[in-house]
Formats: sequence, C-alpha cells, structure tokens
Amino acid sequence: MAMEQVDYADGDVALAGFLARPEGTPRAAVLVLPTIMNCNAPMVRRAQMLAQA
Repeated sequence: MAMEQVDYADGDVALAGFLARPEGTPRAAVLVLPTIMNCNAPMVRRAQMLAQA
C-alpha cells in the first residue's frame, strides 16, 4: 500500500491529510482530510483500513 501525507491549507492555517493508495490492480484511493488534528495514528489506521476494503 502506498501511503503519503498530503499538505493543504484553510486560509493561513497549514493542515495535513493522509493518502492511502492500494497497490496492484487500480482501484479507488482513500484521502482522509481531518478538520483539526492533522495526521495522527488513528486517522492513518482508518485510511489504511478503508483503502484495503
């Protein structure tokens, strides 16, 4: 599974999301963009779980 941080901003506030892209046959990717907490372990696990589904 390819995983990467995705940086974005809300006005002047820098934020970070997380992209989990399944390997193998092309399928949909999962991009999780949190509203307050930036990347944390539970958010990364959720993105991985959704990408594997």
